[in-house]
Amino acid sequence: MNTVQILLNKKKEINFEEETLDLRLLGAKYEDGNVLVSDSLASSWIDAKAKSVEIYLVAKLLALAVKTAKDNGIINIALPSNPKIDDYRMLLWLKISNTLATLKARITDEYIGTDEEDYTLWVSSFFKPLVLLSTTTLGSDSASQALKDGKIVEIGGIKIIECPWLGRNYPANVIDKQEGFNFLRCDAVLVHKEALAFPFNRGQDNTFVLQSNGNVKNFHKFLVSEGKALRPDLVKGFTVTSSIDIATAIEFTNLGAITMAGDTPTADEVEKAVIAKNPNYQKSNANFSNLTATSANVEGKTLYDGSLQVTFTKKK
Repeated sequence: MNTVQILLNKKKEINFEEETLDLRLLGAKYEDGNVLVSDSLASSWIDAKAKSVEIYLVAKLLALAVKTAKDNGIINIALPSNPKIDDYRMLLWLKISNTLATLKARITDEYIGTDEEDYTLWVSSFFKPLVLLSTTTLGSDSASQALKDGKIVEIGGIKIIECPWLGRNYPANVIDKQEGFNFLRCDAVLVHKEALAFPFNRGQDNTFVLQSNGNVKNFHKFLVSEGKALRPDLVKGFTVTSSIDIATAIEFTNLGAITMAGDTPTADEVEKAVIAKNPNYQKSNANFSNLTATSANVEGKTLYDGSLQVTFTKKK
């Protein structure tokens, strides 16, 4: 049996500090000047800490899966404009199922010692309905029902789980205070349960109530590995080349004060400001026109459809 050493080499601290809480309004009791937190409030703190840890660990694991998939080469699926259900079946699910069939053969040939059913397909919110529509006529079976109610579904032995992070970029301070996660150009990732190793160890929890104002500081520490791809060839990623409404990528159209050399910005200066405010926008996929001192029109191309207007002022 081969063994691989994976170090738990990252200490992670999550700090909750609610400086605006007034415990007297939230059910806390005061006795002899000491603050006693109610059971319900203490439970909500524990839930909040656990949820934050869970979100971070899922993001780290997904980042490892996406990196591994990108190292393998993302499989591109070009969908036609206004595709019919049959087009979805032929172009999308066929590509995924053929990829899975290749991976199943590798599992059998190399005697890895696990089942091919141990695959999970993580899909972006954009990719999920495409996958479900590729396998069914709407309204006919469990896949279409999952499209309606949003539940996890299993199709062809693959568990399909929606993850809205995929296909998007998250700078630091969004998912984590110090760490950014970039999942752009990966709308789905097919992962075998034994392809990635990602151990972690829970550390200590401490809750402090400040006597000065009755507010709370929560600390949680745990050790986490950067993870390792033990069987990287069992991870595959997919992306869809299909026109997306540009408003999906440029969510914030008020760019604030931007850098411009003259009184009117260039297209490049506006695009840089768009990227700074909207990290999910992919460069060089829009035309910028009607440039004025305070606004510009943005028209999608290649990856994006549609148009919108962005506004701004000159940075002093």
